[in-house]
Amino acid sequence: MARNVLVTGASGGMGRAIAARFAADGDAVVITGRDAERLRRAADELGARGVVCDAADPEQVAALRAGLGDTLDVLVNNAGGNTDFDSGDAPGGEGDADGCRAGLERLAASWRANLDANLISAVLTTHAVADLLAGGGS
Repeated sequence: MARNVLVTGASGGMGRAIAARFAADGDAVVITGRDAERLRRAADELGARGVVCDAADPEQVAALRAGLGDTLDVLVNNAGGNTDFDSGDAPGGEGDADGCRAGLERLAASWRANLDANLISAVLTTHAVADLLAGGGS
């Protein structure tokens, strides 16, 4: 029997591979991503339904949840990644107090962005769909 599956962050990479496996099993798969065109291509190729959603944005997650239907059998929280590969910012220790403070502010902002992308996104999505998870859902 086909399952209802949601895979966040599935327009490429590991999320796409996970979604492809569920789709190959005949499951009804919804995938999310932030880039509309990339998501559309992935959804078309997988035979999935794509929903543009930044999983760290409560408004977008609420809209996603509203369009999922009554039951969800599987949730894969895959959205995330390292948000600061190219920042090049050294964390703190830049000589005087002002330089140190600026470095620490950059470090805090970098950590907050990563927490939003990798933790808050999973918390928001899981909380939003928890009442949809079927008995035995995962």
